[in-house]
This record gives sequence, C-alpha cells and structure tokens, in this order.
Amino acid sequence: PTTLSPSTHSPSTVSPTTSPTTCAPSTLNPSTVAPTGVPTTIMPTVNGDTWSPSTMSPATSAPTQTPPKALTAKIRDSLAGFFVTFDYDTAQPATGCSSLFAAETVAKLGSNPQCGWKNPSTMSVFFGKGPTITVGENVTVLSGAVRTASGDPGLASNADVPLEAPDNVVPISVSLVGPGLIGSCGSADLSATIGSSGGRRVAVSWSTSSSSSGLVSLVGAANGTLLSISHDLLTTGLHNVSVTVENWVGSRTSAFWVVEKVSGHVPKVSSAAATVSTQTRSKVTSILVRITVPPCANLAGSVDTRGRWTQADPSSVISTSAEPYRSSLATDVVTIPTPDSMTLRLPSNSMQMGNTYGFTVQAQLLNGSDLIAESNLTFVITIETEPVKAAIVGGSGPRTIPVVANLTYRIPFDASTSADPANASYPLGYAWTLLDTTTGTLVDLSGEPTSFESVLSLSTSLLYGERQYIASVNVTGMTINGAPRNSSFSQSLETVSANVPIVSAAFADP
Repeated sequence: PTTLSPSTHSPSTVSPTTSPTTCAPSTLNPSTVAPTGVPTTIMPTVNGDTWSPSTMSPATSAPTQTPPKALTAKIRDSLAGFFVTFDYDTAQPATGCSSLFAAETVAKLGSNPQCGWKNPSTMSVFFGKGPTITVGENVTVLSGAVRTASGDPGLASNADVPLEAPDNVVPISVSLVGPGLIGSCGSADLSATIGSSGGRRVAVSWSTSSSSSGLVSLVGAANGTLLSISHDLLTTGLHNVSVTVENWVGSRTSAFWVVEKVSGHVPKVSSAAATVSTQTRSKVTSILVRITVPPCANLAGSVDTRGRWTQADPSSVISTSAEPYRSSLATDVVTIPTPDSMTLRLPSNSMQMGNTYGFTVQAQLLNGSDLIAESNLTFVITIETEPVKAAIVGGSGPRTIPVVANLTYRIPFDASTSADPANASYPLGYAWTLLDTTTGTLVDLSGEPTSFESVLSLSTSLLYGERQYIASVNVTGMTINGAPRNSSFSQSLETVSANVPIVSAAFADP
C-alpha cells in the first residue's frame, strides 16, 4: 500500500484538506482515483501564471477584441477625397462624416462631404465643395465611432492620423497658347489652361530665359493664367516663356511658349473654331478664320487680307498652339478643295480614323501684289476611333421559328447591313454562334458552310421545338493603329413545334 500525503500530491490535480487516506494497490490508483475529503478551490497554473476562477470562468467573462486602429489616411489618386484604413474589419457604421470625425476635421472637408465604406476595413471620404485640408494635417477619428465587426467598443479617445499624399497622383496638366509672331506694335497675349486639380487652387509661376530685362520683370511678377507681353518689351528675335503649375499635393507640370519678334507688322488671325478639336470621320470639316490688320499699324494705302491653307506634317512650320501635337501629325495627304480661302472646308470621310491632322492658315497682308506682313495659325483635328457597327436584319428579336418534325429547311440570318465607319469598302469578317439558352450550351455550327459569311443559312435540323436560342454575329473591321476592332450583335429566337399538315381528298366515283 502507498500512503498519499498533501506534500506529494500535485496541487494542480487536487489539494485535500482532510487526513490522508491509505489506499490499497488493488482497489485505488492515485493517478486515477481522487482521495476522499473536501478539496479546496483549484488554482490552475498556465505558463507559470496562476489564474483565479473569476478570470477563468467563461460564464462571467468573455474575451474582447481591441478597438480598430486607424493605420493610414491617404488621398485618392484623383484628389477627390481620401481613404482611412483600419488594422482589421469594422462594423462599418452607417453614419455621416460628423459622427466619424472630429468637428475640426469635418470643417476642412468642404461643404456636404460624403463618408462611407469601401470595404469593412477601409473608410471612404469624398470632399465637398471648397475643401481646405492638406497633406500632413491630421484626420481625427472620434472615440467610439468605429467598432469591431462583432460590435466591441470603439476607441476610448480620439485618434489622429496624418493625411498622406496619394501613391499615384494623376499628373496636373497645363497648356500654353499664344501667337508665334509679334510685330512692331501691339502685344502677345498668352493663356495657360490648367487641368483638373481636385477643385483646389494651384500655384502658378512664370519664367523666361530671355535677356530682355522688361520681360524678365513682367514674368517674375505674374502669378495668374493670363500674361500680356507688349512689343516694346522684346528685342527682334526669338524669346521663350514657360509657366509652371503645382497643385496642393505637390504635382508639378510646365509648358513652354516661343515667340519671334519681327520688325514689321503681323496680321491677327481669329476664329470661332477651337484650335484643337476631335470629330468623327463622317463629319464635314468647316473652319472660318478672320484676318485683320493690327489697329496700331497705320499702314499707308489700301491693304488686302488673304488666307492660304496647307496641310501640316511633323516637319512643317506650325503655330505654338500646335507644338504639343507636332510628332503625332499624320503624313497621309488630305486634299484641300479650296486652299486660297478664309474657310477650310473638307468633305466627310476625308481623313482616316484614329489619325491626328494639322491644317495651317497663312494670314497675309497685301498692298496690291506686294506682301506687307504675314503670320500663321494651325488647327489640329483628331479623328475619333469609332466601333464597327454590327447588325442583324430583324433587330434583336424575339423571332419565332417553326420546327417541323421530319422536315428540314434553312433559316437566313442576315448581317450584311453591318458596316465599318473607318472604311465603307473594307471587307468585313463574320463569325456566327448559336446558344441554346434552355440548356445553356452552344450549338455546333462547324457543319454549316455559311457560319463565317455575312448571311448564315441555318438548318432547322440543329433546332429543337419549344426552346429559346440566341443567334450572335461577331463582325471584325479594319485594324487601326495596331488595334483590332470588332463588334457583336445578337438576335433572340423562340422555336415552336409544328406538324406537317395532312391533306385529304375525296373523289367521286366516275
């Protein structure tokens, strides 16, 4: 027999408070049978730490998750707002911005900002009108506003997250337009056009490498989008001016302009048409210009004006407004029906789809046959790439087709009215498919000789009665700038079972 004592019995198993009990080996095993008596409260040990029953009891305490922590606040690439990312999924509270952010943060988001959720761990914010918050300023998330997905309490206090610049900000754009020549009187007016900046003001600065001290002083003081340069600030020859714009997240872009100062007078060219435009190939092109004598010229005798149109290519003399497009100007020749005119008029389909063309009007001042002065203005026209137009005679349906048992005939599906607006004479490619929507399977058309022609002649032997089908054609047109072009059109079908009519005749006896 073995005598058990409190000093040898493991407290992790039981701690007896009464006298030790002697157990016979044949009836009791200390490893499986507890000694008699009333044990005290068990105090388990886990990893060296003693846990009280009050902390171990699942009936009185459940584990809680720490509140979601805002990791980053990052501006959208479009600059229209920002995202706040949390370290794990939240309950996505459906509340307004004022319930999620501190008042000082909301005041900087603009009028009527929108706050929601991109996903359970990412808050989405769109600026309202006139936001003022900028990179580096804190976005303050209110305490208790954002809970865990299981509803555990939110942050005990407000949390500040610095607003970061976007990873891939959309570059700000700027273009600079002005005349290429300035004469012995008048001025050159420059205009900078700035692209989207997320509704914020941008910083504008001008510079020049000209040696003209007057021009240097003028551009150094300019900070707007318009700059007027008087002729008397320039010496005869070439001068350059650049404008640089920077938005509120630090994206910077520059544009450049070059003007030549001449000793004579320069005619002014104006037009209601945009100098850079996009149109369809089928549109008739019509650009009217007006050529005037500078009011300061005081030319003696009668002065006539004349406009002469030419097509511009990458090696041509073009106006500064067209310089950004020089390398992309098409070299295929466009016939100008009346080049000596104030109006450029081109018939429809004169230019190729996907190409960019330049047309320059040479503005001349004449005294009789003597050329007094001239200038030019270039118009840039890009022809849109339009899709192939696919069609099936009869439209999209539904079209009812009778299927007669033991009788086969052919049903035509006509896509010959399809067209390619890039080239009306281009031979189109056709590929037909037939989907049995009742079973969700494609019908095998490999045995149909017309499945790659403009008109599919479909055998009714491939159809079952009382089913629905979709006949589709994929039309391939001309490749433009290396890009294939195709379009599809579908027509729905409903088949009905029909019996061969039985005709009987009765004949009288002769």
